[in-house]
Amino acid sequence: MVRLIDVQSADVDWDDSGRLVFEGVPFTGEAVTYNWLDEVRSLVTYVDGIREGAQREWYDGEELRSELTVHNGRVVGPAREWHPNGRPAREQWFDERGLPAAESRWDEDGRREASEERGCRDRSGDSTFEG
Repeated sequence: MVRLIDVQSADVDWDDSGRLVFEGVPFTGEAVTYNWLDEVRSLVTYVDGIREGAQREWYDGEELRSELTVHNGRVVGPAREWHPNGRPAREQWFDERGLPAAESRWDEDGRREASEERGCRDRSGDSTFEG
């Protein structure tokens, strides 16, 4: 069973190395925050006090705002954000070291505003971006 804590009301702290500590020990489980309507605002998974796994944030009204995956405290793979209307706002790709590899942005109407690829491995790990 996954342990769940409310970061805003639980006995939580951060140690000198930036790890989430609950009841005096590095926390393993899911940490949640709520908005003023008592809806989930964010959900972050931790292992031994370090972000690990899925991380999600929501707008008020329960529309997904962002999602990403963390490994060893670093964002890896896709990190996505949405406008309040539910349309994509931004997508970034991070390599296995947590370095940004590519980014795309869209306006609220779904039109692409920008796209950039950086010099590191692509999503599949098969090629190198030239950009």
